[in-house]
Amino acid sequence: MRSYFVSSVAIILFSTLCFVESSMACDLCSIYSAQESHKSSTDELQVSLAEQYTDYGDVRKDGKKIDNADNQYMHSSITQLAVSLGLSDRLSIQGNIPFISRSYRRVDDGVEGGVEGGAEGGAEGGGESKVIDTGRESGIGDIPIIVKWHGYESSTEDSFVSVLFHAGIKLPTGDSDRLRAEGSNHHDEPEMADDHEVEQEEAHHSAVSRHGGEIHGVIHDDLIPSAVHEHDLAIGSGSFDFPLGLNTIARYKKLLFSADAQYIFRTVGRGEYQYGNDFLWRAGVGSFLITNDTYTFMSRFTVSGEHKVEDEVDGIEQNDTYIRAIYVGPELVVTSNDNFSAILGVDHPTSINNSGTQATADYRIRAGITMTF
Repeated sequence: MRSYFVSSVAIILFSTLCFVESSMACDLCSIYSAQESHKSSTDELQVSLAEQYTDYGDVRKDGKKIDNADNQYMHSSITQLAVSLGLSDRLSIQGNIPFISRSYRRVDDGVEGGVEGGAEGGAEGGGESKVIDTGRESGIGDIPIIVKWHGYESSTEDSFVSVLFHAGIKLPTGDSDRLRAEGSNHHDEPEMADDHEVEQEEAHHSAVSRHGGEIHGVIHDDLIPSAVHEHDLAIGSGSFDFPLGLNTIARYKKLLFSADAQYIFRTVGRGEYQYGNDFLWRAGVGSFLITNDTYTFMSRFTVSGEHKVEDEVDGIEQNDTYIRAIYVGPELVVTSNDNFSAILGVDHPTSINNSGTQATADYRIRAGITMTF
């Protein structure tokens, strides 16, 4: 029965690796948690390495997919090293170190028109021009510290039920410089003083040059919204945030059921920017295909989702930051020798509703390994 326990650990341990990453802001709230499905023991050590890659290649405006004529995208990779230490048979503590890397291509905010001269808004040729901004952001993200409490467990030869609670704090360790430009851009206040516009433009282009972005083309006065925003590219939030979650798992013979939920309370960060509170959830059902004394192999089907409210700047809601999404996809789980587990999952969006113009995920891949000592 211990082999079932180890496989259950592998299922739950990935439940809060960015439960879902349906919006780019969710990069900042991603928390990988090696959640035990059995009671932890004092001094038990778990070390996990997890990766989530998300391709943001679709562009949606107010929930409807639109033509991505400018090939705007963001490729997001989150790699997390998580270390969890058992303090008692019910209590453990965990720390994560996330490394975030994002490459992107976007229309620079505040420009409109066709590509002049063909490539990247050249100076020659007919038609109007636009500014294309390409680059890469990378670095250590916000570091969460989580306390996990095993609230309930019941087991028989054929069944097993476990409930685990977690709460913690996410420290503002990631680079949040890009929010300085976002903080001066009130989408709900198009009428701005000239000096405010100059300050905004200087802050934006300062952030681009600092972070290795490359700008092509000629700026025009007409406005067009970008699908990839400064708050999407910021590696950190600049704020102290507070995740609170519940993880449940139940097994009957070779069938395994799981359900997880997490709510993230956000506070004001850099540039008076406050990411919206986020509700994340995931549920799944699977079956053990192989079980023996050496290893187990399991497949399961998952449904996951996110509901994030609008971000705010100085208390003013930003009209391109709301998102609600649902994903489905398969997972494969392998365990070996009661102390090793590995997982691979793919998620595909089936429903996305958003405000404003945003680049949204067309798929994501999750993978990871965990060692228990």
